[in-house]
Amino acid sequence: MQFKFSSLIIATLALPFSAMAAQNEISVGYADTNLYGGDIFGVQYSRYLDNIDTRGDPLQIAPYLQRINTVRAGYANTDAFHLYSIGGDYYTGDWVFSADLNYDKSRGYSSEVSQLVTQAGYFINDKWQAGVSLTYDHAEGRVFVPVDVNGVIQLQGVTNTETDFTGGLYTRYTDITDGAGWDFDLAWYTDSNDLIEAGAQYFFSPQLSLELDYTHRDLGYRNYDFAGLSVNYWFSDALAVSLGAGTDLSTGDSVTDTITASANWRF
Repeated sequence: MQFKFSSLIIATLALPFSAMAAQNEISVGYADTNLYGGDIFGVQYSRYLDNIDTRGDPLQIAPYLQRINTVRAGYANTDAFHLYSIGGDYYTGDWVFSADLNYDKSRGYSSEVSQLVTQAGYFINDKWQAGVSLTYDHAEGRVFVPVDVNGVIQLQGVTNTETDFTGGLYTRYTDITDGAGWDFDLAWYTDSNDLIEAGAQYFFSPQLSLELDYTHRDLGYRNYDFAGLSVNYWFSDALAVSLGAGTDLSTGDSVTDTITASANWRF
């Protein structure tokens, strides 16, 4: 797999962005995976409602450290689905409220999934945040069932709907000094199957970081454990690239291996 930049992005590397103030960010990404119906292509636009201060904070998480209100919209697709999303973060005092609305439309199948993810977090101190989340899922699709029609078995389409609420707890601890340090996060969600997500990211400098993430899900009939490692580097205050790889630890099956690549541009 090759990841190529356009000539416009290559030219951007040479521009003097060291003192720029950004309020916009475009992210484009690609994942080579079999987990979600094939390769994934995605793009997201974020609008920051205040300038990002390049005062020495790690560039990747500067909007979080500086508590900048944000709105965002994204799109992703594979051979199996289209995914649309819109959301934002709002900081007030020691509180942060987040909401994301996702809509999944399957290709070739009459199925749709709508999801609303909400979070409310409180900063216990400058480094530590803890909060709760509530996720609403609504799925609708047509399934074909055998029906006896005058002694003849025929398949007839039936609309099937399902609604679910999932609660969760999460925490995030960030300890940064002179642009270097750690960013930890942990989340637990409970519905019919427990889900645990954990991550640890170390910033060597404001430009360079290495991140390890882990996901555990109890499906009842088996446990699913996925781990990933990624590196993020900012060439300037405006342009960054990330490369990553992950695997399913519970099976060791190379079919579930994932490779990711993404680029971010702030302006």
